Amino acid sequence: MTEADPDQDPVVAADAVVAKIDPGLTSPGVEARDVVLVTGPWLAGTTSVLAALRDRMPQQTFAESAELAAGEAPAAVVFVVSAAAPLTESDCALVDSASAHTDLVIGVVSKIDAHRGWRETRDGDAAILAERASRYAHMPWVGVAAAPDLGEPRLDELIDLLTVRLADPEVHRRNRLRAWEARLGAVIDRYEA
Repeated sequence: MTEADPDQDPVVAADAVVAKIDPGLTSPGVEARDVVLVTGPWLAGTTSVLAALRDRMPQQTFAESAELAAGEAPAAVVFVVSAAAPLTESDCALVDSASAHTDLVIGVVSKIDAHRGWRETRDGDAAILAERASRYAHMPWVGVAAAPDLGEPRLDELIDLLTVRLADPEVHRRNRLRAWEARLGAVIDRYEA
């Protein structure tokens, strides 16, 4: 790896930061894909959100976790939870796993058409994840109704947020640094074990 140049590829720039620490490191071991992973716990509404996003944002590739191979990292993770109940430990483990190599994570509370207290659920979920790891403290959260029983779907806030965040020129660099952090954390855990 070489010294980072402000005009170079953001992945190369991120690798250069790590090379300053240890020039012998060569790669975080993941392949970045220009895809948005849409995932969440069972019955959270993930399938409806995924279908709605594919319909409303055809220029962007969306995938479920089974569509990513081992060692592939999405450009963003849309983590869908239901407005019916707060996050559980297994939900938290799922978002940790899905976003291990991706910095851009957006929390989505689904089924807001059926649950009037969805804002309290959203705020509680945000607090649970922020307490779990500092990386989630500034994670944006939105409410959606992807397949409402009555009325039109409500996805505009999520679509606007995804559009802005994916267009951010820093997203690839931050994702690469997150991948490095995951790799180095795994190495440290192995040594400590």
